[in-house]
Amino acid sequence: MELPREIAARQKKSSNSAGAGTGPSGVCPKAFNMQTYKLHALGDYVSSIKMFGTTDSYTTQIGELAHRLLKRFYQSTNKQDPPKQLAKQEWRRTRIRRLQESGNTKDNQPAGSSPLFIKLSGYHHQFSLFS
Repeated sequence: MELPREIAARQKKSSNSAGAGTGPSGVCPKAFNMQTYKLHALGDYVSSIKMFGTTDSYTTQIGELAHRLLKRFYQSTNKQDPPKQLAKQEWRRTRIRRLQESGNTKDNQPAGSSPLFIKLSGYHHQFSLFS
């Protein structure tokens, strides 16, 4: 069966194209469509619940935060071969985080610098967490 908003949209479209009041006013039956994803995925719900638990026992926040970070990294690419550039930025960020967490960076920072700035001893280059 059609939804009320679908009925209203169909009536509005038919009244605009064929003159006012000449379109059908009843509900048009809808044929069953197996391509509709919600119905198609019903068979997967049981296995998903067994594997992950009910939807109130997990969160998608981790994935959302990772996506937000990738969007931020994407802004600083030149849009040529983005997967390679995104992977490189993620590798740099992970490396810097590991260096900071190991505690080896306190001696390598110039005096008065921010904690986001790292100078690796023995290297000429300096790294910043944010570009």
